[in-house]
Amino acid sequence: MAERIALNIPTPPGVSNVTAEVPEGYFKPEHIPTTIEDIQVGDVFHSHWGATMSLNTYYKVVKRTAKFVTLRELRDVEHGTGFLQGVQYPLDEFEDHSSVYDGRRKEYPDGKVYAEVTRRLPAKLENGRIWIKISDWEYASPWDGRLNSFDHAD
Repeated sequence: MAERIALNIPTPPGVSNVTAEVPEGYFKPEHIPTTIEDIQVGDVFHSHWGATMSLNTYYKVVKRTAKFVTLRELRDVEHGTGFLQGVQYPLDEFEDHSSVYDGRRKEYPDGKVYAEVTRRLPAKLENGRIWIKISDWEYASPWDGRLNSFDHAD
């Protein structure tokens, strides 16, 4: 699971509303793809997953070919709004996975370790949206720049 960082900033107004915008001055997507052909390096994808908990993971496109895309996990910020609940959004920093040993671990010659996945691009939109399969239980779609709710209570 991604390391959570605490920022010394006040909880933004309206955080209980999951459609609220990310606070001013923080990372927002520069480009939101609407078609599969429109996906480009730098785009941010979001997955909201979990069986009994609501979890979020954010990815940035670091490589794109005609049929495949490589996504790297981003760090994120959480703002609590209740017991183990709240909202979160990504930072424009890659998550350090030096202590994680799973299929997403990718080591680089400079010693940095990231969580990366390379996946085949979908052939078509599903329900008008782009969905990239991360795993059997996790799919990611373009992040719209809004706060996302989480619930860690199991």
